[in-house]
Amino acid sequence: MKTRLIIAIAGLVVVLAGFVYLNIQIDSAVEKNCQEVMQLYPDLSQNEALMKAVVSEEISLVHRNELVWTIGRLRIKEALPLLNSYYDQQECDHETRLCQDELKKAIKRCE
Repeated sequence: MKTRLIIAIAGLVVVLAGFVYLNIQIDSAVEKNCQEVMQLYPDLSQNEALMKAVVSEEISLVHRNELVWTIGRLRIKEALPLLNSYYDQQECDHETRLCQDELKKAIKRCE
């Protein structure tokens, strides 16, 4: 009985530690993306810089998709018109346009 309790507590600690680690990783990625766009557009607010970077052809499509994810994580409501303008509900084509799945998730988080 005591052994099962110890195993259950240890399992819970492992799950909680994984959850904390994942949140730290997410926060770190969001912070990194925000710092990068602020270096590119220092005269803009963080939200404006993120939105400008999403439409910039000078930034790789892969990175622009990461920025869409960042906008969603930050729940930037003023980005909704921009996100909706790129979301056409078609199949993803990661070679030529923003990820439709990532746009959908970001829109949902921002609403």
